[in-house]
Amino acid sequence: DVDTGADDALALLLATRCPELQVIAVTCVSGNVNVDQVLFNTLRVLDAAEAPAGLPVARGFSAPLVEPIHHCPEIHGQDGLGDLTPPVPASSRKPCQEHAVQLLRTVLQEEEKPIDVVALGPLTNIAILIRMYPELVKSKVARIVWMGGCVAAGGNTTQWGEANAAYDPEAAHILLTSGIPLLMYPWDVFLKVSYTREELQACGVADGQDAAACRTSASRLAGQLMYREMRVFGTDEAVIGDAGAVAAAVVPGATTVRDLHVAVEMQGRHTRGMTVCDLRDYVAPPDLPKEPPNCKVVVDVDAAALKRFFSRHVFGVNDG
Repeated sequence: DVDTGADDALALLLATRCPELQVIAVTCVSGNVNVDQVLFNTLRVLDAAEAPAGLPVARGFSAPLVEPIHHCPEIHGQDGLGDLTPPVPASSRKPCQEHAVQLLRTVLQEEEKPIDVVALGPLTNIAILIRMYPELVKSKVARIVWMGGCVAAGGNTTQWGEANAAYDPEAAHILLTSGIPLLMYPWDVFLKVSYTREELQACGVADGQDAAACRTSASRLAGQLMYREMRVFGTDEAVIGDAGAVAAAVVPGATTVRDLHVAVEMQGRHTRGMTVCDLRDYVAPPDLPKEPPNCKVVVDVDAAALKRFFSRHVFGVNDG
């Protein structure tokens, strides 16, 4: 489930090119850009990834449950994919006619065994799926992997609100109180997995590289997006963003995980959308008792291991 801006694009490239993963369907939600642009972007990225032509893709909700609509073109560009020149080519792929929630329902019904749902945007689609089909979700979703929230690093969209939580706090609340197994890849580690210009060049990915010189169209798009990030933000490195959550789900040995109770703040004037992680080691009366953990939270990563995984599948670099 994606809100395809540049970070989701990197995640889609990794997920669809990684043989350890089988991407069954892709659903789209409003977030980085409006949901119609998300859908348009997703189809284009799947072309670059050379994903199967029959991979189902569906449009989901165009607005959060309660929160006003937010987008961030300042981060991802007006088109969500960095306003590249020339732009990523339009796709001839046709999306499903059914709504994203209905596609998720169909997929869960048809799968014999429980599967993972990877949520890389605001949780609107996922929350409605949980509310509409709670028994199906509990029986057929092995876990939800969510790139969202923050532990101790503060937020990005507000002082304590990470965008995927703050853009739809009520949806995050529904997930966090659902009892569904959850792996949370928060903003704290999102920023830790990055490539320098020299590292990209060592992977055979140069800035402004001609298409004919690139190993694959996936490698070319990933490089374009990462070099664009460096130019726009004036830095010498670029993160793999949501792709880190995909990698963490497949390479658990590259993560440090804590079982924590996580709640989302829905009322605070300065903290709405904050994910409140109970980090206390010891409590005693009259302290507020600790609630049972409801989430596995990635609190640290082996950035080098996750980068090797990304380089192998997206850049085509054999690390031996």
